[in-house]
Amino acid sequence: MDRSRHMAQEGDNMATQTSARGRKPSLSREKIVQRTLELLAELPPDQFSLRRLAQSLGITPAALYAYFSGQEELLKAAAMEVANGIDLSGIDEAGPWRDNLQRWAQAVRARYLQYPHIALLMQMSPYVPPGWFRVILPVLRLLRASGLRDEALLVAFKSFIRGVAGLVMVELQHDAVVSPVHRQDARDALTALSEGDRRQLEELLPRLGPDNSEELFNQTVEVLLEGIAVRTRG
Repeated sequence: MDRSRHMAQEGDNMATQTSARGRKPSLSREKIVQRTLELLAELPPDQFSLRRLAQSLGITPAALYAYFSGQEELLKAAAMEVANGIDLSGIDEAGPWRDNLQRWAQAVRARYLQYPHIALLMQMSPYVPPGWFRVILPVLRLLRASGLRDEALLVAFKSFIRGVAGLVMVELQHDAVVSPVHRQDARDALTALSEGDRRQLEELLPRLGPDNSEELFNQTVEVLLEGIAVRTRG
């Protein structure tokens, strides 16, 4: 018996020992990853642990090592699952490039809003899920269809990808689930400004904040796309 099969069998044995009245739970990499995503949707990343995950699955922490080498590999698998789940079915590459890039941005945002903590963990890690390359390829093809080539294509590609990713991360960091921010906090911060600067910002303050996050996201993406459109006309 090879080492991996032996480890998997040991993991199953451990899972069996910890299940209620000897009943063996159904365990797999897919089930572990799914439960990881569920926990990370409920808990901040610093409260996630293999022990907590194992308890929620009804197994011992040691049983997880039959499927993953440790927490880092598990979180990479979870990040890959999130990236693979981005729904690009609404994109028709034969259609207008600008409309399709707006749909692409909305699809990315929708998926990462489902799993805000995984998205923030990815931001802090140099790891890039392989599934992400599948996601960004349509952007490259759509920008090429717009007429961009060479350096102009590369600049637009990198700027759009990073722009959308940055918008999503900013929204997540100010989401109530991740980091609650109240308007009163902003008003308190205004006291450090000069009277003239404070008056200008106070006029805008009622319109700032997360109340219209989707609308603001779409508007900002349109600004990015308008900048790209200018380059296609140049």
